[in-house]
Amino acid sequence: MGGHYFVRDNEIHYDMTASKDKEDVVIEGATHGTPCTACETTLRKQSNTVNNFLDHIAQWVNARFRGFWVR
Repeated sequence: MGGHYFVRDNEIHYDMTASKDKEDVVIEGATHGTPCTACETTLRKQSNTVNNFLDHIAQWVNARFRGFWVR
């Protein structure tokens, strides 16, 4: 979540994870609450962060477990 302050923590968790099938993805402007409008360079640019996050998860899961999650 690029609009939150846990970015470095997530990098550490990624580095410590033994799995070879992993991705470090940052959704620009995403937070643990409402999208970070202070992070916006264009008005309402971050308003779709939740959908972007869920779409990425769906694509990742479907690429590995065919037909598991349809969105």
